[in-house]
Amino acid sequence: MLFLADESCDFSVVRALRRAGFDVLCISESSPRADDSEVIRLSLCDVECAKIFGTIESKLRMIGRPTGEVDILIAATALAHNAILATTNRRHFENIEGLKLEVWRVE
Repeated sequence: MLFLADESCDFSVVRALRRAGFDVLCISESSPRADDSEVIRLSLCDVECAKIFGTIESKLRMIGRPTGEVDILIAATALAHNAILATTNRRHFENIEGLKLEVWRVE
């Protein structure tokens, strides 16, 4: 199972999941954090991601729920790679059809 964690996720959770044997990639729309060398910079985007991006953006505009382009790109990347998107920002992604989404919070 592949998890794609957006930058809002607590890296202690990411590390714990990795230690438990889960595949977790961290994705960032800004500079990687110094404490994690495995942050990727939206580099999994390819033609399939671009097609999915266009579909998502179009559907969200049609239903009157536009979302930030970077968030759509993150979601498209997760969908294209059949990954579960882990985030603390459910509302950024909740209107995206077909997205497997998990909210990660440290308590």
